[in-house]
Amino acid sequence: MLNSAFTARVVVPVEILLAAAYVAVDVPTGGEFGRTAFPWMLGLVLLFGALSFWAALRRHPAALVLRPGVAAFDAPPSPLPVLAFTALMPMTTEKLSTTIDRVANRVDPWWLDILSTTVWIGFLTVLAVAAWRGFGVRLRPDGILDRRPVRPVFMPWQSLGPGRPVVAGRFQVLVGRRGLSTWNIDSTFLARVIQEYADHPEHRPAIGTEAELRRLLD
Repeated sequence: MLNSAFTARVVVPVEILLAAAYVAVDVPTGGEFGRTAFPWMLGLVLLFGALSFWAALRRHPAALVLRPGVAAFDAPPSPLPVLAFTALMPMTTEKLSTTIDRVANRVDPWWLDILSTTVWIGFLTVLAVAAWRGFGVRLRPDGILDRRPVRPVFMPWQSLGPGRPVVAGRFQVLVGRRGLSTWNIDSTFLARVIQEYADHPEHRPAIGTEAELRRLLD
């Protein structure tokens, strides 16, 4: 369920609204509400942190998902961004609430609180982008797109000559000196697929079609 883009686009805004409500209640009480809620927040952090590790380290599927609307094959969706976002949100919310209180009361070093809170929010934003837009490798007729939250990487098929080795690693596939992330797909499977298209360019125009996906998986 957490794999779906629809779920991510519901969970992320709801958690942001809950965080805003928390701050709105906690700041006027001088942090008293936060101190009461801390054990529950810590429990959420530990629970969803453990689930995030499970999502990252589990055996990923040796499969591709058809995306006919964009003429592409995607790595399967993963719950990892949503779980990691949920794990990071409670502590980020508490940090933001504390920072607002310290800045309002000019408690030194309030500028350091602003800096550290900005870093936390930055990490949260990266996870929100990954959960919202999806992430991972996308195979297209013109090349390979590694959908990363901060800086997507595109590799045209022309840069992969026939016989060029594609090496599977633990969390990436190495194509020359470039690494493609495999946090949501089996590395060995993806390396084999990329090698297939590198060695047989005649199959590339059919990427994104059901018939080609069946041929690839047979």
